[in-house]
Amino acid sequence: MKITLTLCLVSLVATMRPLPAEEEAQPAAGKKSIYIPSNPRAADYVLGRLSNQELVELPRQEVVFMAFLKRRGLDKKYREEALSELAKLHKTDRVTELIAALGRNDEKGEEASPASMDLGKMISKFKPEEIAAKKADIEELLDKAQQPATREAAYAALISIVAGKSDELWEKAASDNDHLSAIVGALPLVGDADARAVFQTRIAPLAKEAPTPEIQQRAIAALPSMKGSEAANFGVLAELIAVGKERDAAVEAMLHLPIKAWPKDQAAVAAKSIVTTATGTPAAKRT
Repeated sequence: MKITLTLCLVSLVATMRPLPAEEEAQPAAGKKSIYIPSNPRAADYVLGRLSNQELVELPRQEVVFMAFLKRRGLDKKYREEALSELAKLHKTDRVTELIAALGRNDEKGEEASPASMDLGKMISKFKPEEIAAKKADIEELLDKAQQPATREAAYAALISIVAGKSDELWEKAASDNDHLSAIVGALPLVGDADARAVFQTRIAPLAKEAPTPEIQQRAIAALPSMKGSEAANFGVLAELIAVGKERDAAVEAMLHLPIKAWPKDQAAVAAKSIVTTATGTPAAKRT
């Protein structure tokens, strides 16, 4: 009886002893155990100290998804994931969550502008009917926006659903240089080539002369995205290069035009001007 009791005690002690160091459970390599406070501001501070890689490896929860929508340099798939999951959590939809994220980013200031630029590229990719259903919210966002990236994103959405009312949208934007700059800068963000092309007659004149250098440079950059006007816009750019007006911007835009759109009678002269510009630019500044 004593022998049996002794064996039982030995077995029990053996099962209770700590594991050898090499057998103890270890956190996965490269992972961090991070406490995320329930207070939104405190959570924002904690998440803000993480690298992008550390952020995307965190267990998923609302505050993490919201961070995905304001962090600079995140892959698009994480922003897509965040929109979908927040829509489920809030029982809304992806467009509503994107508009809300733009509003939060606008309040955060310039540091969130790169993320807002990414969201601007995403918003016009939604179905027109999805965007149209939120038109009032987008217009409210535009009216309150303080950051250029927010205004551009809002205009990108509105351009994609303008459907024959481009004059009204343009005239409203043209009354203020900040808004004019935003609508011009928004055009390359719009996924619908036909929606962009409607603004060709507005953009080409601004590429030649605009209220500010910034607006002119943005108009020049938008020319390659004007479907069906490639040859005409080549001429506009060739003229700018020839006279040396916003030459760098014009050269950059011309190189984004398809080669087949280059008129043969102008291509050689334009190419020579581009070479002259390139050779006259210090190596450190060439792109």
